[in-house]
Amino acid sequence: MPSHSFWYTDTNVIKKIYEVFNYITIDPTTSPEANKRVRAEFVYTIDDSCLTTPKWLPDAPDGAVTCYMNPPYSKDCDGTKPYVVKLLEQLDKGVVNAAIVLVNSSTSSSWFQLLMKNSELVCFPSKRLCFDEDLDYVKKYVDPEEPGHGLKTGKAPRYDNAVFLLISDSSYSHYAENFIDSFSSMGSVLKLV
Repeated sequence: MPSHSFWYTDTNVIKKIYEVFNYITIDPTTSPEANKRVRAEFVYTIDDSCLTTPKWLPDAPDGAVTCYMNPPYSKDCDGTKPYVVKLLEQLDKGVVNAAIVLVNSSTSSSWFQLLMKNSELVCFPSKRLCFDEDLDYVKKYVDPEEPGHGLKTGKAPRYDNAVFLLISDSSYSHYAENFIDSFSSMGSVLKLV
């Protein structure tokens, strides 16, 4: 597995997510080390893929189920689309009530168009976000002889980013106001219709 598949979300983005949700119930595309930053109650990693699990939370916790997802962008991890499709399925079933998704701003991709059609809001950050490489996963999944596999901190991606807010129904619409308040300092926030 190439090292570019495992990255930490910048802590400034995580702070903004907590301003929207106050807590994160589930992160379906993470690593144990990355979750030290995100602090989701439930996680799925590459070892227990969320893609093969019919229902992400068999026993729903009390309160709204919030999700943060920064899916793999690499084709080596099945690309982004299966993770977007799975999240939409979980929202449709009511397993997840609200989600924030951080992806490349790949507007012509079919998965990006799915997010555009199913989201309440999107933020287009005014600058590319920085990510840190997950060295523990790199050591586990990457050939040590592969060039450039060491820890990289504060590395901006080649592509612009987009941050989406999805909700399962109008009873969770208060998250939209929180999202606008939190993410508008990062870039343009657009309501999707």
